[in-house]
Amino acid sequence: DKEVADATSPDALAKKVSPRRAAAAARGRRRGRRDADAPLFSLLLLPSFAPRQVVVCGYGDLGRAVCDSLEEHVPRVAFDRNPTRVTSGLLDGAPVIYGDGASAETLRAVGVQEPRALVVTYTSPSRRLDATTRLRASFPTSALYVRAGSQAEADELRGVGASAVIDETTETAVLFGMLLGGNSSAESDRIRSVLSFELKLRRPPMMTADATP
Repeated sequence: DKEVADATSPDALAKKVSPRRAAAAARGRRRGRRDADAPLFSLLLLPSFAPRQVVVCGYGDLGRAVCDSLEEHVPRVAFDRNPTRVTSGLLDGAPVIYGDGASAETLRAVGVQEPRALVVTYTSPSRRLDATTRLRASFPTSALYVRAGSQAEADELRGVGASAVIDETTETAVLFGMLLGGNSSAESDRIRSVLSFELKLRRPPMMTADATP
């Protein structure tokens, strides 16, 4: 019937397999309680990721593009609280989790202990600021890259801990300047900044002294 169909729809399942729900269910099972969602967890197991991942917060157009732009050898996982986007990504084979990517608890629930890099792609300035603040407090040594809508916002994000900020307004102006023959020196500096940002994400993890090839 409709109630069963709604409960087992892709959007509903995406929410039920969130890190927070999975952790709560596991705690309940350890205490001998039967979880109403146990059949779902037996069929849809929450994946576990290596400790050092590129974490993408938001799987909208930009988040999806960031994930797609990374080389296959770069481990990545995206988080989004829109079940439709999560379901779409999962159907495409992308590593997308339903949940708050700016929550250290959520990241650690899927095995990400110390992110190699964090990328905040939210469209809302208030969400970007909140996520940047929380992520920097939780992961003080991880690279933290954030999207911004203006130079003023970029300055604010750097002030709360962003390692680098991509200011969409400035970047768009620079690209138009290139097409129209603008200031080559300023363009070169900005292009080097953007390329540096991309290379940091693409660079494979450093081998440690005891690592095997």
